[in-house]
Amino acid sequence: MEAEWLEQYQLGEYLPNVLTPPYVSNKPDVYHHRLVGGGVKPAFLILSSDGLSDLYGGQFEENLAIRWARVVGTELDRSQAEARAPRNLALTLLRDSLGGADTKLVSRNLTVEMDEKWMDDVTIAVVRLA
Repeated sequence: MEAEWLEQYQLGEYLPNVLTPPYVSNKPDVYHHRLVGGGVKPAFLILSSDGLSDLYGGQFEENLAIRWARVVGTELDRSQAEARAPRNLALTLLRDSLGGADTKLVSRNLTVEMDEKWMDDVTIAVVRLA
């Protein structure tokens, strides 16, 4: 069996996880990021599929966890400073992954004018804990 979407050297790494259809691994990557600073900060939990990290072009996942905490924290701080309800935090993360403030990059990603011929599904949930 040779998968078109995996390099030959990667098959050995993934094959033990391929047990039954639909071939989804149940082994999550979990990263904890301690929030520091003065005052009480809101706590939140970010859950996402690997499609979100794929949009960042291979950045190390622990660095992504820190980036995501900053993106969500910045939006929460901004909404508090402007005395408004925070925007949809999952959509805030999705926008960042598609290119953030770079409207040309966001447009390119949304119209699938990318080097890759496919884009993985993306699921994001942000749950405020406090």
